[in-house]
Amino acid sequence: MMTLFDSKQKIEDICIVMLCRDSLSYLEEIEKSFVLLEKSYQVNFSYLFLENGSHDETSAFIQSFLSKRKGELIHPDPSIPLDSLKRTEKMAFLRNLAKEKSPSHCSWFMLIDTDIYFDSDILKIMFDHLSNNNEIGMLCANGLEVIKKKGLRKYKKRYRGLRKEINTDSQQTFLTQNHYYDTYAYTDLKDKSHWPHCTYSACEKCIGTEKSETHQKLKFVTSAFGGIALIKAELMRNTSMLWSGRNSANIEQCEHVEFCKSINEKSAYKVAIAEDALSYWVIP
Repeated sequence: MMTLFDSKQKIEDICIVMLCRDSLSYLEEIEKSFVLLEKSYQVNFSYLFLENGSHDETSAFIQSFLSKRKGELIHPDPSIPLDSLKRTEKMAFLRNLAKEKSPSHCSWFMLIDTDIYFDSDILKIMFDHLSNNNEIGMLCANGLEVIKKKGLRKYKKRYRGLRKEINTDSQQTFLTQNHYYDTYAYTDLKDKSHWPHCTYSACEKCIGTEKSETHQKLKFVTSAFGGIALIKAELMRNTSMLWSGRNSANIEQCEHVEFCKSINEKSAYKVAIAEDALSYWVIP
């Protein structure tokens, strides 16, 4: 089993945080990845699931999963009309609720979106960066847009330059155009958004757009997410740092942008993307 370090200390506890709604089929697949994390690292993993109005057996599955682990399943107050909110406002509310309920014993939190897949070595890659960079408070994965190989026929006419990516932990084969999918959350160090395009020169999807960036192992940004992010506990517990679905001008935006900006503005830490730490977002 591997030991993880940040720049200051050995990592003893990591809390995995996930928002779920009608996520049963995904949870049945990703459970294997959680088990591999538990077997691969000398870390005490705990879990915080926030379930919001599922019509399938999501809650029952989570309860069964947590029966053998340390963790908690929480639900928002049913009297709050969340479905009347814009998506970004609803997501911000739920993320802030999970933040409020986050346990006090962890040194790092691992936020994972549903429909995101990863290999268990993602933590080693990310903490290798953190062990050498004490200025990083939020480290994001490099989120690639993918399709499952079995879905190729459905998307073949729309997608050029597909190449094979193997998610070895789940034994699934993904095809990708090397497109960074989370462009809504991404702003560069000049605070510029390129949404809906990514600017990576290797991307085969954003044809005809400015593509000036080559992949580095570590890139500092104003904001990002990428489906998986490690966040220092002191930032999760800082009550002045919140996700928000609107900016200071009351314009709708990705909820991650305001949270990332608060890290840059209200702490000594920075936000970065570990571009060698791949996460995979499967197109529905």
